[in-house]
Amino acid sequence: MPALAPLRLQLPPWCLRPAILLPPPRLLPQLLPLLLLLLGPLPLAPVRPCAAAPKEIDPSAARTIIGTATAPALVVFESPHSARLNHLLLDAVSGQLYVGAVNYLFHLSPELVLLSWGSTGPHLDSPDCLPPIGSQNCPQASETDCANQLLLLERAGGGEGCLIVCGTVLQGICEKRALRNVSEVLYHTANPVDTQYVAANDPRVATVAVLVER
Repeated sequence: MPALAPLRLQLPPWCLRPAILLPPPRLLPQLLPLLLLLLGPLPLAPVRPCAAAPKEIDPSAARTIIGTATAPALVVFESPHSARLNHLLLDAVSGQLYVGAVNYLFHLSPELVLLSWGSTGPHLDSPDCLPPIGSQNCPQASETDCANQLLLLERAGGGEGCLIVCGTVLQGICEKRALRNVSEVLYHTANPVDTQYVAANDPRVATVAVLVER
């Protein structure tokens, strides 16, 4: 029986976290719980400033295939912005992948082709201030990177569903994004209340969430 060709998400060279190796997409739904159990909590490191994003991304530039006549091929996705990758979410229905990073979201096909991407930061922010944040009500605020803290898939009512994204800026508030295009924001509040501060505003503090139906 021929060996299974793995898929690899390769991190930027300066990241301390090793590359993530994934089995073929058709086996991900069955093996993902085991992978999470084996990997355990992902290590956290100080967030480093990311380079400014280009206006457009060439999907082919983020995906390369490595292989020889004697070695199995690897499909490699590299973050187009050299952004630190925080979370990986698999849509078991479509087989597509969603990756939460510092200041960015990436939406990949089962073959690791970049389908869409969106920006989540940086934002004018300070951990000492409540949003909305401006220079008058929060003079100590500065442009702050947004590390992804939560990445959840919601499919309420059998509809198309959406992506719930929470980061470290603006006291950890969340927003909803379209599954088909993660640059499309479906819901975002400019004046959150206390119950909408969900994620930790410090990237060194992990946040865990579970969606339940009522």
